[in-house]
Amino acid sequence: MHIGIIMDGNRRWAKKNLMKSALGHYNGKENLIKIMRHCQNIGVKTLTVYALSTENLKNRDKSEVKALLKLLETVLSDDLSELKESGCMVKIMGSSENLPESIIEKIENVQKETYLENPGFTIQICINYGGRDEIVRCVKKLVDKDDEITQENIAANLDSSLEPDLIIRTGGDIRISNFLLWQAAYSEYYFTEVLWPDFNEKELDKAIHYLKSTKRNFGK
Repeated sequence: MHIGIIMDGNRRWAKKNLMKSALGHYNGKENLIKIMRHCQNIGVKTLTVYALSTENLKNRDKSEVKALLKLLETVLSDDLSELKESGCMVKIMGSSENLPESIIEKIENVQKETYLENPGFTIQICINYGGRDEIVRCVKKLVDKDDEITQENIAANLDSSLEPDLIIRTGGDIRISNFLLWQAAYSEYYFTEVLWPDFNEKELDKAIHYLKSTKRNFGK
């Protein structure tokens, strides 16, 4: 099973709990680690999470972006090192453009250090990512290689060709926010009011139960 998550609601969670937004993002990061462990325990093969969009990087307050990038550095260095021992492979999706050199170095290192031919579990983290941007970068690759622009070639040259079975959005909004536009053509969607830091293992199990109770026809 492949699950994608739009992790929304960190700032509202912080406001609700009378905290600064940075603490909301920190608690969101801690929750991501818990959800990753749970995914491994219940047999989910791939988890793709929307950590920082291209729009976030451009439009959010600079101090908030700086705090987000610092948290991402922690995830890429400290938190994921323990998952490596349990057969976790880390893949980063998104553009390196406008990212600090320190983040780019950690991205390269964590992908190299956790690469596995047949991983038991893969975590794909979208950093400076947007679905439209991914497709544009993909088409540019094909043009540069003088490859025919087909659905098969596009899929093979995206940041990831893996297609989610289920996409979860926390935080109450009902929109996809430029997440996995190509890969999610036949994904099922699950929207919940629960803010991301409060989206625990039981909430994930509820979302998976929804998927299993849904008849998927893949356009038939």
